[in-house]
Amino acid sequence: MTAQPPLPLNPRDARPVGVAAAIAEDDAGGRVFVHGNLAYAWDGGDRHHNIAPTEAEPGPAGRL
Repeated sequence: MTAQPPLPLNPRDARPVGVAAAIAEDDAGGRVFVHGNLAYAWDGGDRHHNIAPTEAEPGPAGRL
């Protein structure tokens, strides 16, 4: 066993979202990290990254 604590996996400017994920946003866009790995990114002008699935238009199954 080592005396050194585990190193942080997420960037310093990222806000934690639960135990495994973190989000970092600035004027240039944003990034989502899961267990320290970049999982999703968007540009600053992209407004559609924050649309929840419930707010999106229904797909073919939702039009029954």
